[in-house]
Amino acid sequence: AGKIVRGEVSKGFYGKGIFILALNVGKLTRIDDSHGNENSDFFESRNVTQISSKPFAGDAIVAALPDCATRLSSAPSMSNNNITTYAENPTTAGAGGISECILLPMASVGGSESPILPGGTTFDIVASSGGKSSLLDLFVYSETPSDTELRIGLITPFAPPISRRKKSNQSSSTTLTVSRGNESSVIPFALSAITNYLRSGERSGYQVGTIISDPNDFGPSVTYRVSRRHGCDSKGFSDSAAECFQSRHVVNRSRSGKSRGDVAKSSRLPSWLLRPLAAPLNPKATQHLLPPGSRTLLLLNAGGLHFFQQTSLLNNFASVLLRAKDVAKDTLVQNFFTSYGHAEVCAMCFALATSSSSSDLLKHRAGQTALCHGHQPCMKLNGPSSIDGNQTISSYTFQSSFLYEGMVKYFSRLLRPFWYKPAVVVTEGRPICGDSIYSNYYQSLPAKVELLLNDASLDEIRQPLVSLQNLMKRDFKPAVKSIPGASSKSSTDAMEIDEDGNSGGLITSALQRKSREARRIDNAYHTHSATAKELMTIARQTEDRNMHALYRLLSRCVQMLNLMSCLKHAHANPSLPEIQWGLLHGLTFSQLITSEDGQQRVDALLNGVVSLDEKSLTSGFSTDADSLANTLSRQCYLFFSASSRLTYSGFRYAWDARSMPLSSPRRSEFANQAASYFRAAARHWYNPTIIVGRLFSKETMVNFEDAAESAMDARSPLALAAKALMELGNAKGVADVCLICASNFGGAKVPRDESKEFGESFIKDMFDWERGLYHQPQGGEKSSDSKVIVTGFDVTASDAKQTCHSILFFYISKLLGSDESLNHKLADELVAACASSSDADFLRSMYEHLLNTNQTDTLLRIDSSSLETWLETEKRDYDLLRRYYSFHNRNVLAGEIMMKQAESEENVHLKERIQCLTRAMDSFSAALQTSHSRIAVTRRFIQGRDGFFDDQKVSLSDLNSRIHSIQEKLDIAKIQQRVLNIVELSENVDLEPAKSDCLAYSLVNVSDLYNEYASVLNLFDICLLIIETCRHDQRETITYLWKNIICEEILPSVTNSESVVDFLNNLKHNTLFETSDVLIGEDPNGQCEKFDSGEWIARLKNRVSTLGKELYNTGTSFTFPLDFLVMELEGLRKQYDDVRDDIPSQPWPIQSFIEAEIPFSVLLESYDRLLSEYSASRLQGVDYSTQFRRLSNISYLLEAWAEAAYSYRGLDLSGGSSTNNPATELARAVNPGGLLTRISSYRSYLDGIGESAVDNAGNDLVSRLTKVEVEIRDFFR
Repeated sequence: AGKIVRGEVSKGFYGKGIFILALNVGKLTRIDDSHGNENSDFFESRNVTQISSKPFAGDAIVAALPDCATRLSSAPSMSNNNITTYAENPTTAGAGGISECILLPMASVGGSESPILPGGTTFDIVASSGGKSSLLDLFVYSETPSDTELRIGLITPFAPPISRRKKSNQSSSTTLTVSRGNESSVIPFALSAITNYLRSGERSGYQVGTIISDPNDFGPSVTYRVSRRHGCDSKGFSDSAAECFQSRHVVNRSRSGKSRGDVAKSSRLPSWLLRPLAAPLNPKATQHLLPPGSRTLLLLNAGGLHFFQQTSLLNNFASVLLRAKDVAKDTLVQNFFTSYGHAEVCAMCFALATSSSSSDLLKHRAGQTALCHGHQPCMKLNGPSSIDGNQTISSYTFQSSFLYEGMVKYFSRLLRPFWYKPAVVVTEGRPICGDSIYSNYYQSLPAKVELLLNDASLDEIRQPLVSLQNLMKRDFKPAVKSIPGASSKSSTDAMEIDEDGNSGGLITSALQRKSREARRIDNAYHTHSATAKELMTIARQTEDRNMHALYRLLSRCVQMLNLMSCLKHAHANPSLPEIQWGLLHGLTFSQLITSEDGQQRVDALLNGVVSLDEKSLTSGFSTDADSLANTLSRQCYLFFSASSRLTYSGFRYAWDARSMPLSSPRRSEFANQAASYFRAAARHWYNPTIIVGRLFSKETMVNFEDAAESAMDARSPLALAAKALMELGNAKGVADVCLICASNFGGAKVPRDESKEFGESFIKDMFDWERGLYHQPQGGEKSSDSKVIVTGFDVTASDAKQTCHSILFFYISKLLGSDESLNHKLADELVAACASSSDADFLRSMYEHLLNTNQTDTLLRIDSSSLETWLETEKRDYDLLRRYYSFHNRNVLAGEIMMKQAESEENVHLKERIQCLTRAMDSFSAALQTSHSRIAVTRRFIQGRDGFFDDQKVSLSDLNSRIHSIQEKLDIAKIQQRVLNIVELSENVDLEPAKSDCLAYSLVNVSDLYNEYASVLNLFDICLLIIETCRHDQRETITYLWKNIICEEILPSVTNSESVVDFLNNLKHNTLFETSDVLIGEDPNGQCEKFDSGEWIARLKNRVSTLGKELYNTGTSFTFPLDFLVMELEGLRKQYDDVRDDIPSQPWPIQSFIEAEIPFSVLLESYDRLLSEYSASRLQGVDYSTQFRRLSNISYLLEAWAEAAYSYRGLDLSGGSSTNNPATELARAVNPGGLLTRISSYRSYLDGIGESAVDNAGNDLVSRLTKVEVEIRDFFR
C-alpha cells in the first residue's frame, strides 16, 4: 500500500539523477487508498490514521526518481472508411520531472514492519566513486551546437613553419660537447632522449638514442609533442587553444621588444567547441553508460555503513529478458514496449546486445526481442483515401520500423560523447629565448598536441560500436553485404547512399530526423494505382537502404577511432615518421567522418605516413612501419585507401633497391617492383591538394620548377615517388606514374598494363562495395568557395594536372642540364617515354617546355607524328619542322616544307622567303647525296592541314630538276633583295606603295623584276644580273648596259681636252646619258665630274671588279664582254694619261680585271687581240705610240701573272683543287711552249717598230719582257 512520510530532513544528497532525503520521522501514518490502487506510490494527505506513537530509532530514507515513463498521445487519424481511429504507432510525450517517490529500504528490516533504517540519525550520504568513467562526463557535457555554430566550417589547419634548424654556434661538428660542472652545454644522449620523449608522450618514457644530424650540421628536429592532457579529462583541453587566450610568451615578447621571428600560430577554438555545456538529457539516454553497480549510494549512521544500489530501467529489462521463456509472447516484455515505446525498448535491446557486461544468453535474447517487436516498415497514406479506393504510390509516405528507429536512437547515444568535439587540438610552441641552451637547435618548442580521447576512453567508446557493427553484419546481412536496390556495382551505385539527402554524410541529427519524419515518394512514373505488394516492396527496400546508410556511418566511426589509436601509437615510435597532427587541428569527429574536406585532411595526413624518404626515415624501413601499414590496411581501410597501401609498398621496394649495389640485378628488380606499385597507386591519387602540395595563385601562375619543388617540400606522394624512381634510374616509371596520375585530373587515360602494375590486394572482411569507397575521382574541379586542406586559394584538378606535368619537366630539364653522360641517357629515356603518351595536351606542353628551355635539339630528336603535326599546324614554325625532317633524314619533305613556305601567298618578308629557298636547296641537295646508292627516295606531301599524307616516289632526275629550279628562284630572289635594298636606301626612288609591298613580301616574276623595277629604276647592274641568271645572250643589250654603267660613273663631266670631249661624246651615244653634259673648260653650275682629276677612276674600277666577280665566274661570260671593256677602259685610261702627263700612267683597267678574278690567260688573249688589230699599223700609218702602250699593258699583265704564280709555288700543279689558280694557268700556257714563244714575238714586234719609235721607254719594255721570261722559266725549274 502507498505511504506518506512526514519528518525533518537530517541529510540530503543529489547526484546521478537521484534525489535522496534522510527524514527524522516523529510518527508513522498510513493512508487507505480510496481508489483501491494497491500498487500506487503516490498518496494524498487525506484519511491519515496514526499507526504508532512510539518514537523511531532511525531515519526514513526517501528517494525521488526521474520520470522515465512514456506518455501516449491521443492524436486521431482517419481510416479508409473515414472513421476516426488512433494510430498504430503513437507518438510519445517527452519525459521529465519527478514521477516516483520511493521509501527505502521498501521492506521492514529484521522482520519488523518499520521502514525506518536502524542506526539512528544519518551522518552523511555519498555516491560510490568506484568505476567512474570519463565517458559519462563527455556524454553529459555534449550540448548540440546551434546551426550557426555548425556553419563555421572546418578550422584552418595548423601549418608548422618549414623546418629550418639553426646551426650550432659551438662547433661545426655533429658531436655536441659534454656538459661539465655548471656549463650550459647539452649532453647528446639527453637531448636525443628529450626528442624521443617529446614525440612519444607519457607511454614511451625517456628513451635514449643518438642525435640525428644532417649534412648541414643541424641538430634534431621535432614538430609536435603529444601532451599527457586529454580533452576527456576532468580539466578538459588546456586554455591555450581557446579564442580568448593570449600566451604569456607573446606578452613577454612585446614587453622586451625582441622577436625571434614569426611563429606560426594555430587557429584558436571557440569555447562551445572546447568546453560544451551540459545537455539536459533524458535518463534513458545515459543508462547504457551505467553498468550494474555504478549507481551505488553509501549512507553512514551509528549503525554502520549502508549500501543502496539503484537499479536502472535497462537492468530491469535485462532481468525480464533473462526470466522470459518466450520473448515474443512474454507479458512483461510486452509491457515494456507498451510503457516505454517500441523504438526506445528496441534501443535498449541493442544496448544489451552490444554491452560487454552482458552474457551471451542476454545478448542473444536482446537481439531476438528487437527483431520480434521491432515491426515492419510500411507505407503510410498521407490523407483520406480516394472514393474508388485506388491510391498512387505518391500518396504514401514511408514509415520506418521501430527496429530501425531504435538502432538510430542507440547509435546516436553512442556517438554523442565525441561527435561534435575536436579530435585533436594543436597549440603552437612558444619561441625559445636566445639565452636558452636549446636556442642553437630550435626557433621554438614543438607544438603541443592534445587528443580528445585517451586509450581507456577510446576503447570504451569503440567497444559497443564494434559490437553493433558485428550485430548488423550478422542480423542485417542482406542490407549490409550489398547495396540495396543498386543496379550494378559501379562506383556511382556505391556512393549514392551517402549522397542521398545532400547532407554530405549522415550525422546524428539527420539520423534522428530520419527516424521521426516520413519520406515522401515522389517519382513521376509512379502514377498507377499501388498494390499492397508494391507498397511492401518499396517500404522494405527503403528500410534496407536506410539501414545500409546507417552501417556505412557506423563503420566509418569505428575505423576513425581505430585510426586515431594507430596514429597516437605511431607518433610515439621514433622509427616512424612524425604524424602531422596540425592537419586535424580543431576538426570534430563529425567533420572527419562525414565531410569530404575532412576526408581530404585525413588523406593528407596518411600521405605523410606512407610517403617515406630519407628525410622522414632515419634508419630505413622497419618492422614497425610494416606493422603500421598492415594495421591501417585491416582496421582503417575506409581511410587508409588502396592508394596509401600501394604507395607504401612502392616506397618500401624503392628503399630496398637503394640499399643494393649499383651492379646488383636485384636493385633493378626491386626498382621495377617499386615502379609497378607506384603505377597502381597513381590510379588512386584523386585528391588534387595532396598532389599539388601547396596553393596556386590565380593571379600569378608558378613555373614548372616552383611547382615541382613545392610538391616535394609538401611531401606530395607523386613528387616523392618520382624522386625515388629517378634516383634508381627508372625514367620510364617516372613518366608512367606522372601521366597516370594526371589522367585522374583530366589528362588522357593511360591503359593499364598488367605486366607493369600490381593490382589492389584484397582485405579480409571488406565488402565488395567498400573497395575504393570514399576515394573515388571527383566529378569536376572544386568550386571557388569550397574548402581545401590549405587556405588562401583553391587547388583545382587543373592545378594537380599541371603539377604532374611540371614534375616531368623538372627532371627533364635537370637531366639535360647535367654534364654527366648517364644523366643525358636518362633524359633521352624520359623524353622518349613522355613522347609515347597519347595525351595531346601534355605533349603540347612538353614541346613548349623544351623550346622555352632551349632544348630544341632534344625536341627535334623525338620521332613522333604528334610533334610533326604540332610544328606545322599549331606552332607554324616551318624552320623547326624542316630541322625535324632533316634530323630524321626526311630531307625531301624538309625541302618541300621550305618551298611551300617560300612560295606561300601569306605576308612573308622577302628575307624569310630567301632563307626558305636556301634551306630548301640544302635539303634537296642532302637528299640527292643520300640517294646516290638508291634508285629513288620517298617523299611525303602534306595535303592541306589535316595531317593527311600521301607517299610518292621521287627519282634522282626529279631531284636534280628540283634543285635546278630552286637555284634559279633563289638567284632571282637574291637579285630582288638587292633591288629592295636599293629602293629602301635610296631617297630619289619614287615607287608606288603597291609595287613596294609586292617587292618586299612576294617573289616577283623575273620578267616583272626586269621590266617593272630594274629597267625603270635604271639599275644597270641588276639588269645584267637578271640577264646572266636567265642565260639570255643579248650582246647589244649587254653592251648598252655596260656603256650606261661607265657613263654613270663619269658623266656629266668637264675637262680641258678636246680629245676627251670627243671620246666621251662617242661613249654616251645611244645611252640614257646621251643628254648629259660634257663640258670643256669651266663648269658654271659646279655639278659636273672633273675628268682631269681622276676621282672617277677608283669608283669605276671598283664597280667593274665587283660586277665582274658576279658575272664572269658563273659559268658564262657573255654578260661580261671583256674585249669591249678592255677597249673602252683602256681608251679612258689613254685619255686620262694624255691629260695628266705629269704623273706616271697606272694600268688600272688590268688591275680591275684581275680583281674581278678574270683568268690571266683570258686577259692575255683579250689584250693580244687588241694588239693584233694593229698588226699592219706601219703600213697604214697608225700611231706607233698606241701599239707601244698595248705592249706595255701586256708586259704588266705578264709580270702580274708571274708574281701571282710564285705565291702558289711548291703546290701540286697537276690538277685537283688548284686547277684554276695562276700557277696552273701558267703551267698550261707554258707547257706547249706557246707563252714563251709569244713573249719572244712581243720583243720581235718591238724590234719591228723601228729605232725611230723606240726610245728609252722602249728599251725598258724589252728588258721587262726579257725579265718576265726569265722568271717564268725559273718558276718551272
